[in-house]
Amino acid sequence: MTMTRRHILQGLTSAGAAMIISGCSDQYNQTWNQKLTITVRTPAGDKTGSAVLQATSEHGYGLGAGEYKKVNITGEAAVVDLGGGKYLFALLSNSNLPNPAIMTYIADETFLAAGLIKDRKTINYELAHSVGAKAVVPPKFYPMLVTFTNINDPKSVKEVKPDDLTAAIGSGTSIKSITLEITDEKVTEGTVEKVLGWLIGHKFRILSPDIRLGSGLHNASDVLPIEKLTRIDFVENSR
Repeated sequence: MTMTRRHILQGLTSAGAAMIISGCSDQYNQTWNQKLTITVRTPAGDKTGSAVLQATSEHGYGLGAGEYKKVNITGEAAVVDLGGGKYLFALLSNSNLPNPAIMTYIADETFLAAGLIKDRKTINYELAHSVGAKAVVPPKFYPMLVTFTNINDPKSVKEVKPDDLTAAIGSGTSIKSITLEITDEKVTEGTVEKVLGWLIGHKFRILSPDIRLGSGLHNASDVLPIEKLTRIDFVENSR
C-alpha cells in the first residue's frame, strides 16, 4: 500500500500543530512483524527453520533537534535443525551490511527489490500495512549465517558462507531459499536458547569470554565479524 499525498500532508500539518501547541515534539511509530524462513538442501531432504521478529520504527520531529528516526527489533535468530546435532543460525546481524537494526534494512531492500514497495520515503508505513506480503531475499542481503562444530561449545562457532555450506556443514548441503514475509504471527521466543542453553544470560563475546559487552573492543575495526558475535546477534530484547 502507498501512503497518499493527502495522508503525508495531514501528518506534516499535525506534526507542526502538535509542536506549536505542546512546545516539544511529535512522533510517529510504525510496528510490524516479519518472518524470516530459511530452507536448506541436505542429503536427507530439505530442512527449514523460521523466526518472527517485531520491528518498530520511530520517526519524529523535535524542537531544536530536527527530524530523527530510529528502529528497534525484538526477536531471535532463525534456526534450522539439520539433523545429527548440526544447526544453522541466520543471525540478527550481517558482517557486510550497515547496523543497527539490520533485519529491517534487509526487509527494506528485499521488498524494494521485489517491487512490492515503490517509495523509500513511506517504506516503514507500507511494511506495517502489508501483512501477507512475501518475497525472496536477494543473496547480497542475507543475514550472517553461523554453525557450531559442537553445539555445547561457544568457541566452536563458525561463519557459514551462503554459497558454500559444504565447507562448514558437510557435503550435499546448500541454501535453497531465504524468504521474508510480513505477518501477524507472534514473535518467536525461546527457540535459540533451547538449542544453545549456554547463551542464557551470556554477557560476553562468544569467542572472547573475558571481554564484556559494551567494551571498546566489541566493535573494533580490526576484529573479524565472527569474533564480534555476542548474545544480541542471536537474541534481541526477548527477555
